[in-house]
Amino acid sequence: MMDEVLFQKLSAYIDGELSPQDAEQIKDLLENDPSVAEIYRSIVDADARAREELDRMLELPVPAHLIHAIEAAPPAPANISDAPSHLRVMIQIAASVAFLAVGVVIGQSLSKSGAAPGLETAATTVPPGWLRDIAEYHAVYETQTRHLVEVPASDVDHIEAWLGKTVEVSFETPDLTAVGLTFEGARLLVAAGKPVAQLVYTTESGDVVALCFLKTDKPDTESSKAQQIGGYHMVSWRSNGGAYVVVGPKARQDVIEQAAAQAISL
Repeated sequence: MMDEVLFQKLSAYIDGELSPQDAEQIKDLLENDPSVAEIYRSIVDADARAREELDRMLELPVPAHLIHAIEAAPPAPANISDAPSHLRVMIQIAASVAFLAVGVVIGQSLSKSGAAPGLETAATTVPPGWLRDIAEYHAVYETQTRHLVEVPASDVDHIEAWLGKTVEVSFETPDLTAVGLTFEGARLLVAAGKPVAQLVYTTESGDVVALCFLKTDKPDTESSKAQQIGGYHMVSWRSNGGAYVVVGPKARQDVIEQAAAQAISL
């Protein structure tokens, strides 16, 4: 597999865009080829840095000259596939920046004009930082087999005592067998600078779904929120001093939402 093809497949794997056969091939490579695992980590790190930079950009006011430049810009070429690769990249980046800038301008305009309640601006649709961290962790850990968890399901009492004390959120491990999930164990993560408990489950076909939570001082949410980050479907909510999310492959959206509904009710 050539480097460029490998890079493209790893990127597609992160976004959940590979066929099941190609995804299995990448999983095998990640488990057995340290060099491929290193490339994978570099892509995940680069993506995280890019997201942080975009978050920073979205917090800045849009300069008037940029707004005028976007408005006056000529239409994009109908077909850029024949352009040199570096030019295609520049066009794509320019289009992305323009899209973000327009989104911020629209968001600011809606905010100033008193947009209808419930209509989210561009800035508020950016996923919270800890959920991005969880998605990136999941992309790494779901490829593991022997090291999928730190503490196995057989030691559930230790898991609840250890993670409950560390994360400062008391809990009982949800039994999600009714929605087709088997509890495999747990591990400790760090997201947004806070300790996060990750309870790991698998489907009969081997897909990995996790329930993650951390301590929060924000008020409880009235309902859960579903969203997609990268190649993952996520359902999040806050309750009793904890912020929770169930995460797994987009293709298992139904199972993830059923698992979240079950966990919320416990």
